[in-house]
Amino acid sequence: MVALLFVGAVGQLLPFSSPAPDEVLAFLQAMEIAPAIKAAFSPVLGAGLATGRATPQVSLELLRRLAELPAREAEEALDVFRRALERGFIVDTGAGSSLMNRVLMRLRMGAPWELVKYELAARYNALVATEEVLLRHAVIGRGAQAPGGPVLPTDRLILEVAWVVADYQLDPQPRADPLEASVRVRLVNLSGSVLSPSIVEPFLAALTPELLQEIAGRVFQIERR
Repeated sequence: MVALLFVGAVGQLLPFSSPAPDEVLAFLQAMEIAPAIKAAFSPVLGAGLATGRATPQVSLELLRRLAELPAREAEEALDVFRRALERGFIVDTGAGSSLMNRVLMRLRMGAPWELVKYELAARYNALVATEEVLLRHAVIGRGAQAPGGPVLPTDRLILEVAWVVADYQLDPQPRADPLEASVRVRLVNLSGSVLSPSIVEPFLAALTPELLQEIAGRVFQIERR
């Protein structure tokens, strides 16, 4: 979302300038973290920024927040983002459901790092499980591409399904509605705006409770791939 600045008595609205990708990458290089972490993360973040898997605004603010943490904690987060981008996942939508946005939100709230780390790991696991299960059952025909490849329509579908599954599994209170109903409601609400009906409708036709339970069962497993 573009922030706006009210300027002068004439009421002119001017947009704040967005940071350039080079500014984001330069800040990463200036962080006091292990050089190996920077070397591994910088090229995939650059590719993610170039293809729309991440946005400069959120990436830069998140890096600034991480720079305020102990180096070990910042490195733990960057390692998860690196693995997600290497798999071609969308890590930042600018707002809403994505890994970078959620970590940034938790840090703004002052959440304890162990809780941030726990949720980040679970949501990454949900992304991996969603893609692998949907591919194995031929619900989608092609998985996410390498970070420099094009963003596919199914990439956002994977993100949104994984997000609902993780929400459901991370909720400390039992949900009244079944997981399948929650996924269907979200996708129907996004159809025609964030998601194309040509992607949503075939997916909903193939969706089963068993498929989602297979994904959900992997949310709290350790994913290192």
